[in-house]
Parts: sequence; structure tokens; C-alpha cells
Amino acid sequence: MNGHCDVIGGAIVTTTEKLSKEIQFLLNGMDTNASPFDSWLVLSGIKTLPVRMDRHAESSMKIARYLDEHPRVKEVFYPGLPSHPGHEIAKKNRWMRWSGFI
Repeated sequence: MNGHCDVIGGAIVTTTEKLSKEIQFLLNGMDTNASPFDSWLVLSGIKTLPVRMDRHAESSMKIARYLDEHPRVKEVFYPGLPSHPGHEIAKKNRWMRWSGFI
């Protein structure tokens, strides 16, 4: 999420309150929680996430179009291109539209 490859994090999802409390106890005892600095790094990166995702989508579409028009490229598999067999399905996908890949 932070976009700088300087923090490693994750999530543990449980199905019971008992298991959740046991895991919280272990994580606290092993001091594996994110430090304030790590949290600040992630927060700082999250602020630029929308801009970074827009650029990813824009760049990937430019590359896909370039390759699709290149005479030495036989086939391009990118759902954002109208020539892709799954293009219509991708257009219905809310995430694909929201993220700019369509």
C-alpha cells in the first residue's frame, strides 16, 4: 500500500473472538506489531495511492495499445482492449472501471 517497498505488513483474520485474543497476545509478546514509524510510512504512501493507481492504469493501457498495433506482436491479452475476448465482462466489473483499466 505504501508504494515504496520499505515496509512489510499483513493481516490475520480469525473466525472467533477467542482465537483473535490469543493471536493479539502472541503478537504483543513477540513485538511484531508495526512501529509508529512503519505506520507513518504506510500512511504517507496511502496518500499517494490514488495517483499511483491512475498512472498504473494509464501506463498499462498505453503499453497494451502500443503492443496491439505493433506489427511484430501477434496477440495482446489485456481486458482493457476492445479486441480482448473478455472486454465486455471487464467493462461490467466495477473495480476495472473504477481503477481506470477500462
